[in-house]
Amino acid sequence: MADNKIFYEYLTEYLNDELDPQLKASYESKLDDSLRAKASHYAEIIGKLQMSVQKLRLNEADTLKLHDLVADSKERETSEMASMSHVEKLESVYKVKTKLYWFIAIAIVLAIAIYHYLPKRAPVFNPIETVNYEAQALENDSQGRILFPSSKIDEVKSYFDTDKSIDYKPVLLESIPSEWHLVGASILDYEIEKVLLIQYNNSTLDEKLSHFIVRGEYNLENNDSILVGNITFYSYASDQLNMIVWETPTESTSNSKIINIVTSRRGIQNMLSIVGTGLGLDVSGIKVPESEQNTAPATVPTKEKVEPVDGEMNSDNELEEVEED
Repeated sequence: MADNKIFYEYLTEYLNDELDPQLKASYESKLDDSLRAKASHYAEIIGKLQMSVQKLRLNEADTLKLHDLVADSKERETSEMASMSHVEKLESVYKVKTKLYWFIAIAIVLAIAIYHYLPKRAPVFNPIETVNYEAQALENDSQGRILFPSSKIDEVKSYFDTDKSIDYKPVLLESIPSEWHLVGASILDYEIEKVLLIQYNNSTLDEKLSHFIVRGEYNLENNDSILVGNITFYSYASDQLNMIVWETPTESTSNSKIINIVTSRRGIQNMLSIVGTGLGLDVSGIKVPESEQNTAPATVPTKEKVEPVDGEMNSDNELEEVEED
């Protein structure tokens, strides 16, 4: 090979078999015996050099001696112990955090499962309180609250029959005194329960009488009761209205009772006469105690009002006016 520079430039790649096949063939074609001997000698020298370098590595004893030159063995042991202690603390903290995260995750999953799968408590629905607010709103202004105007009780029955979610036949006041005229009816949807409303007016007295009907099991027991036949009537009062309440059993899918509430500004004796006549009961010999004739002693407690879902049934402005009164 005329140019020794080319020989030495590619010698390492040639010995490591890293040359391109064409370049390798060209390179070998230019090697004479002298260059081949040099290449073989170079490979031998490189191998010996690598073996010698490997023998220069420090053994464990030499490494310890070198450490002693930087710090004595006690300081080194103390440093190593401190380092190991720090690592152990980090591992301990990591394990505690891991357990805490798992505990929180399990607690969240259990809470979600309990919330979704445990039986939900039914919302409390107090018919006396609810009817009290609704009746006072009707007393102030019934315009727009009577969704089914009618003067015939049979039409009102048909109107209630159109709502298939009402699976019972309400007992209506069929023949109340003639001075009270049927105005119409509404179905008030409170989501928890649906309340049926029948409205009567007395044009001579300029007063209203409202009959509310709702299904459910409610405790009506108190000391102010009037027994007429097999029906027990209970008397209640709010700030503006008197109420007569009674239960009627019915055949429904829930086998629950029906709560009837009649409200007006009339005294309890007069209201009992109206309701008894409407139900076909003989109340002529029933005398309401004087303490209950005008205002029933069991007053309605004041709590947050419940409004129907349908905005037409119960406007906020009207109820605010009632509360201010």
